[in-house]
Amino acid sequence: MAQSYRVLLRKEPEAGYTVIVPSLPGCVTYGDTVEKAITMAKEAIETGKTEFETMVEYGKRKFISLFLANLMVTIIILLPLIIIGIIFLILFAGSIGGVADYSGGAETVVYSFLLFFVVMILWMLYALIISIVLAVVNYAVVISDTGAIGGIKAAYRFFMNHMSDVILMWLIILGISIVCVIVYLAVEIPLSFIPLIGSIIGFLVEMIFYAFIAFVLTPLIALWWSWLYMDREQLLQTKTEPSKSPSKISG
Repeated sequence: MAQSYRVLLRKEPEAGYTVIVPSLPGCVTYGDTVEKAITMAKEAIETGKTEFETMVEYGKRKFISLFLANLMVTIIILLPLIIIGIIFLILFAGSIGGVADYSGGAETVVYSFLLFFVVMILWMLYALIISIVLAVVNYAVVISDTGAIGGIKAAYRFFMNHMSDVILMWLIILGISIVCVIVYLAVEIPLSFIPLIGSIIGFLVEMIFYAFIAFVLTPLIALWWSWLYMDREQLLQTKTEPSKSPSKISG
């Protein structure tokens, strides 16, 4: 029995149409015309593959937006730390310049380091919250075909609408990452006590671990985030824009 798939056709500013199949995460293709785009989508659905050239071309078009979005997120995370650092420098510079006889300095230093430690803990908590809130910014930029600022806004909006889903996905990925590191250390540490042969095997294990992270875990994580974003955004569009009817393809 033939299945029907909804496809989203998006006209590109330069030329042609990008096609996304929401029910098949990662299924993105491109065509010069609507007819060609739909034909490419049908082929992608039937074969389960998207042309590598299409993916590269699409990624190149979004490179600058992705770079700017990640730069802005980094600035958002680091800005409080920069401001606090400037304040600390001003306070310390003033205390050094205004106090010639530094009596009882040990206690002041202890309090200063304690305050610095508390501030760093609060900043790390802030950075963690921002990284969770804006976890889907890259996927918002690419999938929603928006710029850097639009991607950040879309990521924030997505988090506010699907907070529990984002946090759950983040925790699942964190848990998998921790398990991978524990398994790696459980193998690597005992090998470090074995001379020569242990070093060789340990090096191979390390290469396998990094290859697994780069070629298996990272693509899987990208696929999971893409699926979550596309699935939840499609549900949201269905609720808020019931009049829109995407094209259907039978596969």
